[in-house]
Amino acid sequence: MRRAYYQNNISTFLNDDQEKILGELTSNHNFDLDIKQRDSWLEQIKNLKGQLLNFNGKIFFEFIIPRMGKRVDTILLIDDIVFVLEYKVRSPNYDRQAKDQVLDYTLDLKNFHEGSHFKYIVPILISTLAPTYQNIIIWYDDKIAQPLLSNGLDLSTLIDNVIKEIKCTNSCAAASGSKHNGLAPLMTNNGQKVAINQRQQLSKLPRLYTKGILSMKFLVLMLGLKTLPIQLTAFLILSSILKHRTENRFALLLESQVQARP
Repeated sequence: MRRAYYQNNISTFLNDDQEKILGELTSNHNFDLDIKQRDSWLEQIKNLKGQLLNFNGKIFFEFIIPRMGKRVDTILLIDDIVFVLEYKVRSPNYDRQAKDQVLDYTLDLKNFHEGSHFKYIVPILISTLAPTYQNIIIWYDDKIAQPLLSNGLDLSTLIDNVIKEIKCTNSCAAASGSKHNGLAPLMTNNGQKVAINQRQQLSKLPRLYTKGILSMKFLVLMLGLKTLPIQLTAFLILSSILKHRTENRFALLLESQVQARP
């Protein structure tokens, strides 16, 4: 089964005519192609052709996530790092819902795409009319980055910074004989390090809740609860328990933040 509407080496993509790429995307699109979707693809192609000139790897347009049926705008595989790109063409801001969307795609890849299980995965939201954003690369424990924000013009720099940061982290860990634990990159100021670590811990909670909900769905099925009313009742009970535990953890983290302040 073809996993993407268009997939190729980045070098081939750069040499391919934009109309050829658009034709392949269109031929694999099983729905009526409207002008908005066509223009969005053209904008993405143009942006990526300009931003990927200095990179080698693979590119996938409209990548279908196994088992979930969701389609990711673009995936880049560069230096064994997976970059998940969600484009919001002509959007002037970095919408919270869009940030959640690209993070959800990343989680689904980590959990359901075998080739992504042990790779670094970096979600990037690209709002093409938004101002340039000063990103700080923050890692979760499972090699997933907190969503980065770009307007497309700085995408090349953003990708390069991620690659350098991972190489630096891995080389420092190898030199010290330790294992990378997913903490944020080293900061020069100790107060900054504490703030970033607290922010990272707090940012884990929505993902912990999401992953817990997913696990509960499987648990309900494994219990053999076949009728929908019983499944729904069991799911609501388990969800309430998980929500309570997540809120308790959130309260403890906030308390630790307050106590850590001078």
